[in-house]
Amino acid sequence: MHRFSPHPLVRSDAFVALALVALAACVYLPAFWFDFVNYDDPGYVTLNPHILGGPTTENLWWALTTFDLANWHPLTWVSLQFDAAIWGANPAGFHLTNLLLHAINTALLYLILRTATGAVGRSVAVAAVWGLHPLHVESVAWVTERKDVLCTLFWFLTMLAHVRYAAVPSWGRYLTLIVCCALALASKPLAVTLPFALLLFDLWPLGRVRTLSEFGERVWEKWPLFVLVVAACVLTFSAQAFGGAVHELDRIGLPLRVANVIGSYATYLGQTMWPTDLVVFYSLPKEPPPVVRTAGLALLLLGLTVPAVALYRRAPYLLIGWLWFLGTFVPMIGIVHVGEQSHADRYTYVPHVGLFLAMVWGLADLAERLCIPVVARYVAVVVVVALLAVATRQQLVYWRDGESLWARVIAVDPENVSARIALGKCYLQKGESDTALELFEEALRKDPDSFEALMMRARVLLHQGRWGSPK
Repeated sequence: MHRFSPHPLVRSDAFVALALVALAACVYLPAFWFDFVNYDDPGYVTLNPHILGGPTTENLWWALTTFDLANWHPLTWVSLQFDAAIWGANPAGFHLTNLLLHAINTALLYLILRTATGAVGRSVAVAAVWGLHPLHVESVAWVTERKDVLCTLFWFLTMLAHVRYAAVPSWGRYLTLIVCCALALASKPLAVTLPFALLLFDLWPLGRVRTLSEFGERVWEKWPLFVLVVAACVLTFSAQAFGGAVHELDRIGLPLRVANVIGSYATYLGQTMWPTDLVVFYSLPKEPPPVVRTAGLALLLLGLTVPAVALYRRAPYLLIGWLWFLGTFVPMIGIVHVGEQSHADRYTYVPHVGLFLAMVWGLADLAERLCIPVVARYVAVVVVVALLAVATRQQLVYWRDGESLWARVIAVDPENVSARIALGKCYLQKGESDTALELFEEALRKDPDSFEALMMRARVLLHQGRWGSPK
């Protein structure tokens, strides 16, 4: 049986990892001074006594058992409790934890790829592009998305444990793998695809699957992980149903769901290549787009899949990276639709690993075949990383506070009703009720059926003693 031999890490790898931590931390440093935003942060921190009270016995039990905010992620709750114990209600500490977790994740991604492939330059490129891509600002700069960066930390630790186990199987390494996977699932349910990602890694770069029987062995090897995934799926679906976040098929019909799934994949690809007009909330359309458009996007995805399959023997990383991208999106892509958004930047956090892996390895091989000088390749990587860093810094500005966040959404999507309501609430908190009232009325003009806009308008009029007045 083929046995994977890991590429040993050397002292220079520690310096590279530390450099990646420093790079990601420096780019995201402005987030340390940001405020909380009025989008889930109140429920997760500022108005949650179970968080602000710190990790007491009662609060820890609540974290383990609650379905609050339609989620089951006890480890995320606990991490926020410890932040509150140290920093109180000061947002700086919460942002610092997110920032550090993301910086560590960037270094871990390098170490995983370096150990599994031995390719230093390519591993650095994947980690740097992943760590600095502006689509990930939402996961890092939003305190609520602690679950994203924390889950990915344990996802990457699971992968690192898997690489070590593949080299020298032992019960200790196997147990480490299972524990890290369990912690990832306890941080955010997106980790339900983690065992499948490990199987992809078994194919390439670990090369642990050469025959169908070996594939069966690799699947059986991971049976405890699949048990954990099934348990996490049951808990997550129960939490989402308890919170009313799962939409029934008659509310969001099958044609719209299918069109949104295909359109979202295409949108994520487009935003990856040209990350502009990124906002926190993309409204789900009320009607499916034209069939011709959906069919064209489906053909685009098929056109990327077929060559990846055809080139598997020569360039396996293309198919592995592409399947990682497609597969790890499944829990968030909208087949079972949760929430009112069509897609979200934060959903790219883990799927981008596969996409960037395929892109970097593919472009590097192409550059070698074209005999492009090594110096020119390094310069190209530096330029791309620098451009991404600038774009990330620009995107960070919109997360400074709730007012900046929602004003940006309206600037990009003037028809967004939810953004107007949220921005109105920001002004209401500042005591600027006239401005808030104007925003609520604008929301009602765009959507007369918006119950929330109607209620907020009534609240302001009642507070101003103008109940019954048209203004």
